[in-house]
Formats: sequence, structure tokens, C-alpha cells
Amino acid sequence: FELFRQHYHHTPADLLLRARLQTAKAKLLTSKAKVATIAFAVGFESLSGFHDNFQRLTGLTPTAYRKLGHSQTFTLTLPEAFDLAYLRRALSRDPHSLSERLTGDTYEAAVRINGQPEMITLELAPDKIEVLTTAPDSIIAHCIVCGLLGLDQDCPAFCRVVTKLGLQRLIADRPGLRMSQTHSLYEGILWSIIGQQINFPFACLLKRRLVELAGESMGNTLYAPPLPVRVAAL
Repeated sequence: FELFRQHYHHTPADLLLRARLQTAKAKLLTSKAKVATIAFAVGFESLSGFHDNFQRLTGLTPTAYRKLGHSQTFTLTLPEAFDLAYLRRALSRDPHSLSERLTGDTYEAAVRINGQPEMITLELAPDKIEVLTTAPDSIIAHCIVCGLLGLDQDCPAFCRVVTKLGLQRLIADRPGLRMSQTHSLYEGILWSIIGQQINFPFACLLKRRLVELAGESMGNTLYAPPLPVRVAAL
């Protein structure tokens, strides 16, 4: 059990749950089968268990997720104890960013979806996040936003482990804290390279210079992130 956790960072039961949900998501988007049929086909013993786990890790009901394939908008339900204040700080850590900005309750980000420059707009509220994308469908936008919100991070399980180890101070006053992730793995790699061993303001400045040099203007003062080939050509 402990070896499994060390190598996969999940318990066997949690990894199996996520595999079942991943298969269910694919079936919801590619078939017309009823939600109940899909739930039982991927291994859930009850429809309520399927709905609860699906919404907990995606912010959507299975029916709402199915609509992502032909919609540019969706609304995510936030879990209990979600730290919206931390999310605001994460989304606005560089107030001069060329690729994203937070104005009041509105967050705008220029992203790459299937290689194309697109916009994602979030309207923040304490219990929900309304999302709009310029992409033809919302499937990848949903994945990006889930990463920004840290929805698939199991905070209750983390808190239980921390408490068991006697390290409650790590979660004091912030049991619902989730780590906000970059829009893509490639952007995460770029940021790790740019930001290592320098102070944060200068790292942000270097990132803005890179985006301005190799990114793609969206015509609204924001730039889509640079493609690898553009960075390699600098």
C-alpha cells in the first residue's frame, strides 16, 4: 500500500476511481448511452456514488459534462471550504502579465487549445465559477480551468494524512487550500526555467518579455503563450 502511494501518489482505491471517471468522461462525450448505463459500465455500484464523485472532481454533473462537446460556456460548482482568496492571489500574482489578468471578479486568459490561440474568461463567485471560451467546444477549456482551480486535488484525503502524521500545522486555517496549476505542462516548464534562482518580480518581467517576443497577440492587449517552435527560433 505504501509503495503504491509513493509511486502513484494515490491510494489504489483513489487511482481506480479516477480511472473509472476518466473512462466515463470519454463515454459521455463519444456515445449517446444513458448516464446510468455508463456509470454501471465503468464499475460504479450506485448512480448516486457516480454523480457525487464525478461532480467532486470535475465541478460538473455528468449531464453537464456531456454538453461540453457542443458548448462554449459552463458553470463549475465549487467544493466546500474552497479558498477563493488564494485563487484570486494566484490568478493575479503578476499584475502586469501579458497573457492573463484579473479585474474585479473577471479573470481573462489567453491560452493555446489544440495549438490555436483562444480566450478563457472566468466569472468568480464564492460557490461557483462561470466559464466562457472562444474555442469551438469547452472540453479542453474545462481541463485547463480544473487545473487552475485544483478541483481534482483531494483536499480531505491530504488533510487526513497530514493529521495522521501529526503535522496539522501545515493545514492550520487553510484546510481547503488547492494548488493552482499553469494552463499547460509546457507553460509550467517555461515558468520553471525562467523563474529559477531569481526574485519573483524579475521572473515575471522575463516571462512578459518572452511572451511579447514569441507569443501571439489576441488583439485585446493579451498574448497567447508562445509555441515551442517560436521559442526555439529566438
